Amino acid sequence: MDPVSYTPVSIISLPVFLQMFPEISADQILLHELETCVQGGHYIDYQTVNGKSQLFVFPPDKIQINGISVHSLLGVSAQNFGNQKYDAILNVKLGGAL
Repeated sequence: MDPVSYTPVSIISLPVFLQMFPEISADQILLHELETCVQGGHYIDYQTVNGKSQLFVFPPDKIQINGISVHSLLGVSAQNFGNQKYDAILNVKLGGAL
């Protein structure tokens, strides 16, 4: 959950993010300059079993899954999801909407 807007956050892979924003460079990502590149985006703190870090989240124009519109922010993961078959991890709170 985003602590600013209390909106669910779904995670997308870095390649998907770069398809959405091809004008963004690797330097901007590494230097945490995405807030100036993506309208409404901000960094949030998060913690996993591997430790603490920051995740860039932003409001997409629209998310539609199987014809159903859902409300979620998107967070950008620089890590692979462990299986190259997936490009996104949906927030569990979206399950009731689908």
